[in-house]
Amino acid sequence: MQNHDSKGIAYAWLRMSDVYSNLGQSDSLLIAAQYAYVLFKELGIKENSLNALLNIARAREQKGEDDAALTCYLEIINDSSATGEIVQNLYGELIRFYNRLKLPNQSIYYAEKWLKGSRNNDIIVRNIAKAYVLKGDFKEAFRYSLMSIAIRDSLLKEESFRQINNLEILHETKEVAEENTDLKLKLNNKNLLISAFVLILFLISLLVLLAHLKRNQLIQLNKLLNQKNDEISLQHDNLLELKQTKDKFFSIIAHDLRGPIGNTSDLLAVLTMNESEYTKQELLENLILISDSSNATFKLLENLLTWARDQRGEIVFNTLQNDLFKLVQSNIELFTSLAQNKKITLVNSLDADLIFDFDHEMINTVIRNLINNAIKYTNENGQIIIMAQSIGDEIEITVQDNGIGMESEYAKKLFIRNLDRKIKQGTKGESGTGLGLILCKEFIERHHGEIWVESEPGKGSAFKFNLPISQPKQNQS
Repeated sequence: MQNHDSKGIAYAWLRMSDVYSNLGQSDSLLIAAQYAYVLFKELGIKENSLNALLNIARAREQKGEDDAALTCYLEIINDSSATGEIVQNLYGELIRFYNRLKLPNQSIYYAEKWLKGSRNNDIIVRNIAKAYVLKGDFKEAFRYSLMSIAIRDSLLKEESFRQINNLEILHETKEVAEENTDLKLKLNNKNLLISAFVLILFLISLLVLLAHLKRNQLIQLNKLLNQKNDEISLQHDNLLELKQTKDKFFSIIAHDLRGPIGNTSDLLAVLTMNESEYTKQELLENLILISDSSNATFKLLENLLTWARDQRGEIVFNTLQNDLFKLVQSNIELFTSLAQNKKITLVNSLDADLIFDFDHEMINTVIRNLINNAIKYTNENGQIIIMAQSIGDEIEITVQDNGIGMESEYAKKLFIRNLDRKIKQGTKGESGTGLGLILCKEFIERHHGEIWVESEPGKGSAFKFNLPISQPKQNQS
């Protein structure tokens, strides 16, 4: 019984160390991993003791104790009982570790070992490309960058095809539901006619006595029929709108996914066939262009998938006490590289203790889309400020830029659910569909809030939305 309790406690410490690793809390990670390591070692469970030792190495590395971290990594890799999966994962860790220490030869050494077991992790392949950049071998760096892009494009295509199949299944399901509704309506109408016929026979025998009752019953029957007709008309309009939306989705996917991916493929073909004609700097510049195109395509696909999930009711509205400052800061860190490419400054002006009820996933999508749009329409050396203020029972959040701005007529159409409208290009020719702002509007309205924009041409834009400090209890599901 005591052994069983120790095993359970050991697994609990190991899971806690995994959580602290994801959160980047190095001190807590080190404590939890050390407890797990000691317990698993006492229990003789070798594989899990090595997993705990790997988390100890990560904690040491996060705390800047590189020598101690390397000792742990090498202890694992030299352990004859380590499984192939553990060793393979460790090769990936060592590739990243030596890149950070600017030791490309060691990184490439473990990259060659890793490639013998796997080639389907674009993050590790990008780290291999980085090692060759550090070494100055730009030809190999370019080759592995192409491999990383191919892996990522393959994953994007698989996910896109899966979502398209899901949309087709959803559409077919709605057509069946519509047919069932028509059958039920016909049956109801038949039953109503039978009831009316019986009622008329009954009223004939009691015409004088029940004349007034007959009149009232006919009035109620007409109201019921009108109500049913209104419901049928509304269902028809909703189904028609769903079909049109699906058709627009296919158009967007064909134009905004196939186009950039095709252009990237063409550019890669040109670079590959004429590699000797390009300097290292030109190759790097083209790699940056390919990376930007892939990132833009990924953001579009992410919005499409989120919108599709929302339409199918897969996104559940669930508000909890969340920290808005940390949410905004995490998005700023996400867009730091994109902003630096345009020399744009991102500023988080929120109070550090701004905590209130909201759905984390939905508001994270809103902040991410608004910051991405601000970067797209802000010139080089511009500035984007995210701020918030308390107004009564609401929090008003603003994402303000000093970019190109827009005319009032264009601003009025931003949040209209019309996927066909023409979208302005960004300051560097960035394209878009407007789907992100439609998502923002739906998620804000789910919170009983509003979203709007204040803008003038040449003077930038301020996208604003408000959220109630507390949400009604009936929405917590």
